[in-house]
Amino acid sequence: MEGETISVEPWGSDEGGTPFCHKSDGKLQKVALIYEGGFTSLCVKYSTSSTTECMNSNQLIKNEQEIVFEGPTNSNIIKNADFSRGIEYWRRNWDPCQAEVFSSTGGVGCHCNYAIVTRRREFWHSIEQDIIQEVYVGAIYDVSAHVSVKGGDGKKFQMTATVRIDNFDSTTFFLHVGSVYVTNLRWEKLKCSFSLNTVAKRVAFYLEGPCSSVDLLIRHVSISPVSRKFVIKLQNPDEYFTGITGNSRKLQEGLSEVISCLTFMSNLRTYGPYGTEQGTFFSFKTTDGEINGFHGTSENCYLKSIGFHVKPFGSTKPLVFEERSLLVSSSNKSSFDMKKELMFPTSVWHLDPGPWGGVNGKPFDDGFNDRITQILLTKTTDFLSSIMIKYDCLGELIWSSRRGCFGTDHIVHRIKFDDPEETWNRFQDIGLP
Repeated sequence: MEGETISVEPWGSDEGGTPFCHKSDGKLQKVALIYEGGFTSLCVKYSTSSTTECMNSNQLIKNEQEIVFEGPTNSNIIKNADFSRGIEYWRRNWDPCQAEVFSSTGGVGCHCNYAIVTRRREFWHSIEQDIIQEVYVGAIYDVSAHVSVKGGDGKKFQMTATVRIDNFDSTTFFLHVGSVYVTNLRWEKLKCSFSLNTVAKRVAFYLEGPCSSVDLLIRHVSISPVSRKFVIKLQNPDEYFTGITGNSRKLQEGLSEVISCLTFMSNLRTYGPYGTEQGTFFSFKTTDGEINGFHGTSENCYLKSIGFHVKPFGSTKPLVFEERSLLVSSSNKSSFDMKKELMFPTSVWHLDPGPWGGVNGKPFDDGFNDRITQILLTKTTDFLSSIMIKYDCLGELIWSSRRGCFGTDHIVHRIKFDDPEETWNRFQDIGLP
């Protein structure tokens, strides 16, 4: 007689959030994740239905062969980026210098508003904008800006995009993320990217240039998060998921933890890691069952915690969990030794490994399924932003709901089981190259 399905509690944040749970009698075939510093979307596909979502209402195309994400059209974190509202949200980083906004009638060859910074005495005298509320540790941000200078007798000058980072220990770090050479009244486009590796007290962005006697011209500044997608798809009907490892950490000071990295294990191979190895490590693995569903919490478009439904094989022997590095969840709930033998009663017994990660978020739960066949992950820089899973449910392949939310410039990773005997036995977080 086949063993009963059990629930493994979520690891991660326990500070509230909306729970999610997806249950299916089919087999788990695919998982899809979107990653933007943390996981902002998680979808799974089972063998018995089309794609569903658990973390939010955004839909993926219900296609077993291809999964297409459509991110937001406006992801610029810079306020008043085109200076249509004058200098609002911008400020001078040195009081004696002056900053004004002009239109295309100013005679500098553009057909939009632009800011001009005058009375400068040092190369760093400019206008800046605080972005501490918009940026997260580990996330990658693409930067673009049109820049020029006024004056300089036709000489070339270097314009540099700079991120000022004020730390909690009163130290300050200047991150020079990219530069371009400009000449008098000739616009050039500066493109670069940056990422924060520590939680900061204050983060500001500005463009710096030559010293005195040369004015800075700036128009349309953009800073957008880069997101990545991962798809884990089981190619073999005998392959199934058996474990997971990962990490959870804070994105900003004062915020709860989110899932920052995941690695999936099947009975045949390892998929990942997806994300960045930082923060609290967790690990779960079994050899006497397979993972056939997910549950956990999500909040503010991030996967806060994650747990599983484990279906033991058709045997009366105890279900033995070979490895679990985090024996007590962050909620301080009662836990157990994962290496001890656990007997299954005749009724459904809920065993709760996980969820791992942060303590806030909207919970999700995929319920119990026959088998996982594919996983789709999306990554934005150092965090997983979404996950989606394909299940085999009573012979029908179905996608779960997407956990998380969309971002821009998604990078997708797909894990697909090729062998029908392959199962999922572990998640592992070992970081991205």
